Amino acid sequence: MKVFFISLILFLLAFAGLAAGLLLKRKGLRGGCRPASGSDKECHCKSIKDKK
Repeated sequence: MKVFFISLILFLLAFAGLAAGLLLKRKGLRGGCRPASGSDKECHCKSIKDKK
């Protein structure tokens, strides 16, 4: 039961952090610049290598 409460507190802290980020107008979680496996779409993200 003790492990359950520790896990619950950690999840609640994580969700509180995400909510605080949204309230402060910060960018949320986002995926990488790779297309999904099996997808024929190309990725057009700018990377650090492209800027040099």
